[in-house]
Amino acid sequence: MNIAQLKFFVQKGTVTDEMLKDYIEKKMFTAEELIAEGIITKQDLTRIYKISRAEHLQHIRQNKYSLEEIKELVQAGDLMPEDYTQFLKNNIRNRVYTDDQIKQFIASGELDPNNLLAEGVLSQSEMDDIYDRPLPTIPIGFESWDNIPDLVPDRVDVFVLGVPGSGKSVFMAGLLYYARSNGWLRQDSNHIAGMEYTLALTTAVSNGILPPATPVENIQYMACDFQNERGKWNPMTFIEMSGEIFRKCFGKPIHEMPQKFIQYLQHENSKLLVMAIDYQADNAAYSNSHVAQADYFEYMLPMLRQMGTFHNTRAIVILITKWDLSPDQSDEAARAFLDRRYKNLASNCEQIEEEFRSSGLEFAIFKFSLGSFQRRNAYVYNPSYSQDFYEWLSEIMPETVDKPPKGNWLNSWFGKK
Repeated sequence: MNIAQLKFFVQKGTVTDEMLKDYIEKKMFTAEELIAEGIITKQDLTRIYKISRAEHLQHIRQNKYSLEEIKELVQAGDLMPEDYTQFLKNNIRNRVYTDDQIKQFIASGELDPNNLLAEGVLSQSEMDDIYDRPLPTIPIGFESWDNIPDLVPDRVDVFVLGVPGSGKSVFMAGLLYYARSNGWLRQDSNHIAGMEYTLALTTAVSNGILPPATPVENIQYMACDFQNERGKWNPMTFIEMSGEIFRKCFGKPIHEMPQKFIQYLQHENSKLLVMAIDYQADNAAYSNSHVAQADYFEYMLPMLRQMGTFHNTRAIVILITKWDLSPDQSDEAARAFLDRRYKNLASNCEQIEEEFRSSGLEFAIFKFSLGSFQRRNAYVYNPSYSQDFYEWLSEIMPETVDKPPKGNWLNSWFGKK
């Protein structure tokens, strides 16, 4: 078909816009040629190539448009404002944007936070993450050392210590969840608060949310047993004090510290000291503090030696928390991190291990993370860190007998190996 024939068919009304568009795209005729022959005008050409809203939406679904291109189409009237909003919502659902980007969309009025919550695009906890709102605390535990119960005899007392936000509760959540999910956790029904706290922590992990924090002034006390691979039970009492209480002990002489805390440390039970070191804390969160994480522990260790605690201590552990943030996940990287940032603390622990080796004390370093975090409250649980610590505990802890004796089953022999 030549140009004269096409002109005839156009005059007869048998050629549609789509046919003309097809002729141009197949290079049978050029647009300039059609305009020169008077077959179409420039306005006709614009109309022929105008993309419908439905086509634009299809292109959006196929990721053919950038954010700026969609904005331009809305301004030109080719798309509706709600099309742009829906595009942003779909990208949020698909985890395309960072928290800061979502926060900016909300700040600019492009997204309504109430609408995002109502439509389930974001959960309340995710919104709290975006605005960096403090995580909720769990109203469980003992509000002071005066209220905390006496230690149960014949158990290993595990002290989990660290500054605020160092990951103590998250560590306990991962460890307890690992035991519970495998059917290896037995709890002491005489200590209801500890059972409630354990259930709250492990349920949070089961639901894929970050465990609630320990209230500012609270102390957690959990008497529970872990079953080892030999089918025996390792009885322990976990004592986790809030970071704020731990901080208050800094710089105080023994006689000014809570007497119940001192009694705990001097109790005849065997002990395990876990010192939680936040991988990133001294880089940012506590950069404006004149006291670094290690300072608290370096102050505490000589005090424990003075009280005679190390004569009945099974192990001292440096636990590097939030290890998922490390670009190198190896054991060598963990030791290099300590040597670079906390060499004196690690050296002090090694000297204590050497001094009290005859009492069976050992020094260990563990990495820990609850999983791979995409945001503060969203993660994929990784049991490997908890498993490593659990298996190590099973090796160094004393065991109960398979069948508890008549009466109180706790009255079996424990003590240092």
